[in-house]
Amino acid sequence: MCAHHPLQIDVPLVSGGANAATFSESWYRLFPTSILSTGGTVVTVSGNGLNTAASYYCLLQSGASSLQTSALSPSSLGTVRCNVGDWGSSRPSTTLQLELRISGTDALVPFTGINGQADFTILTTLLSSTPTTSTGSGGITITLSGSGFHTDNTYKLRFTGQYKSSDVLESGAVSPESHSQIIFSVPDWGASFAAQDTTITAISVNSSDVTTFGGSSNGDTFRFTSLWSAVVPTTGTANGGTTITLTGTAMDTAVTYRCKFENNGVSYSSAIAPASAQQLTCTSPNWNLFHPATAPLNTTLTLEKETSTGSNTFSSVTGPSVQFEFT
Repeated sequence: MCAHHPLQIDVPLVSGGANAATFSESWYRLFPTSILSTGGTVVTVSGNGLNTAASYYCLLQSGASSLQTSALSPSSLGTVRCNVGDWGSSRPSTTLQLELRISGTDALVPFTGINGQADFTILTTLLSSTPTTSTGSGGITITLSGSGFHTDNTYKLRFTGQYKSSDVLESGAVSPESHSQIIFSVPDWGASFAAQDTTITAISVNSSDVTTFGGSSNGDTFRFTSLWSAVVPTTGTANGGTTITLTGTAMDTAVTYRCKFENNGVSYSSAIAPASAQQLTCTSPNWNLFHPATAPLNTTLTLEKETSTGSNTFSSVTGPSVQFEFT
């Protein structure tokens, strides 16, 4: 008599149709786990037993707010991709739990990953700033456009020097105009620091809200420029030697400046470093030495700044139209 052995038959899973096998779906991982609040990011959900004949969608919920992605079929039994849309134009950034559901039945697909939940972070996003430059005295407004701002929080705008990173100044705290816009007043940078490009970032005062500029943590660039505004005195002898005091903002004490006098000829003062970010002095040259003329003679006075330390090349500094008279 022959020994009997159990008969084993391997039956493949059938996707769809009346004889479709029962799928035991689950998922355990998503990537990435954070996105910009502007959306447009594809999130990959990894799972087991996903039905390639069915379609799935991701559901993002935070309190009364929710966002449902379009329904897509899995690319395999273990992967489905959700294209997450705009969250932050009308809602604040947040950390929430992402759910995977079956389209048509809205049945929840179980999550089997670590900690029993899938935390998903939507980041506050800064998109643009206008304007991008100011004289060192500030006093203008700057508008930040973005997504996911918290209207119940207040924010400060931080300026960090790119030429000198220890130069840091913050604006006053304000509440956002909306989830997509904040308007700040630019502070007086030039009272303490030299003109330079700065990196700006929005800092939440009330929470640890993370701000990301266009997907980069580097922030946007805002430029402060030097400005001089007053001269005392405005007359001196044609033989030179008059001490002239110029006041302004954001002057760079690490480079030198010179006064330029012009009328059918040009003469310069000696180059000198500012005493502070707000004041420098120059000594009028001997005009008669190079340009003999009948006194009194009016000249146009302008201020020039060395382009970099030791370069001995100079460029004009923004300021008023001033006449200096040689007597």
